[in-house]
Amino acid sequence: MASNLELTTSENLPELTDFLLEVFRMNRDAPFVRPEMMRWKYFEPRPDWNGPRSYLMFREDRIFAHGCVVPETFRTPSGRVTSMRVIDWAGSRNVPAAGVLMMRKLAEFTDTALAIGGSPDAVRVLPRMKFDHRGDVDVWVRVVRPWRQFRTDPFPRGWKAPLRLARNTLWSRAPMPAPPPGWTATRVERFGDELTRALGFQPKSFTTTERSAGMLNYMLSCPGSAFSGFVLLQGERVRGHCMLSRVSGQTRIAEVWVDSEQPEDWQAAFGLATLQAADDPETCEIVAVTSITPGREALRRNGYRYRRNDPIFILDPQRRLTDAPELNLNLFAGDESYLCVPSYPYET
Repeated sequence: MASNLELTTSENLPELTDFLLEVFRMNRDAPFVRPEMMRWKYFEPRPDWNGPRSYLMFREDRIFAHGCVVPETFRTPSGRVTSMRVIDWAGSRNVPAAGVLMMRKLAEFTDTALAIGGSPDAVRVLPRMKFDHRGDVDVWVRVVRPWRQFRTDPFPRGWKAPLRLARNTLWSRAPMPAPPPGWTATRVERFGDELTRALGFQPKSFTTTERSAGMLNYMLSCPGSAFSGFVLLQGERVRGHCMLSRVSGQTRIAEVWVDSEQPEDWQAAFGLATLQAADDPETCEIVAVTSITPGREALRRNGYRYRRNDPIFILDPQRRLTDAPELNLNLFAGDESYLCVPSYPYET
């Protein structure tokens, strides 16, 4: 069996679309295989990866495995540690361990490899591939417009629907966070050099990932959701940024960054992001995630409800992250910031 990786080309997209739909058992109108989404995920240049990010394996001129790299780079006291997460990861059911083979090949490109959550089968197989559990990404939620959510939810909930509406109405009555004194959020069409100092902050209590204005602008160009970017200021000082992504009636706080380790500053940053998200009249619920202690405390203080956690798995053959403090990961570490499941659009 041939096992060489080949870069995906635009000519491969029709066959790749059919392959992904067959493996994931989804209909042709699935948003993740729309041509504009595939071109953006696989081919659109981004500053943290050289060239296309989609890879194929063939047997007898037919695709039997696929993976798309989402790059990440951790900043640690001992230096940069490259990493990546694989999305649209698929292997043919007719080829044993096809997906495992693809993952092993892609993992050779970086110092480490990431996996977050996944299906029960994936969670079972990852430890066998020498992925170690390294914390959790917690999912938190605030209900904003329960009646609109009730009317726009296509999922057939039967007799539970009015009970869910009553519960969400109760949850929506939690007070919105007050604007933190002296803090403001300024919406931008594109990010620039104003973020340089804040992005350079190196925390000691958690391990963060590299960000640049170019990478954030790449995310703003995503055709799969309504992204918006904000610069966070305290007085006239730039403290960080946040990015929102609205998919149908759900607005996701895709990323919040502030140049601090203090829960009060993270509370202010998440509070500003929450107010901006709630201001969108189409927002029915707000979803935020965090994997670090200041983020969890900030979301609790801002009236969010904890829903679940997704385990973080790391493949780290050189033990580059063994002594690193907890990893700061969010919705940009994968496709969760824009992934759309039209039949099940809400977390609550």
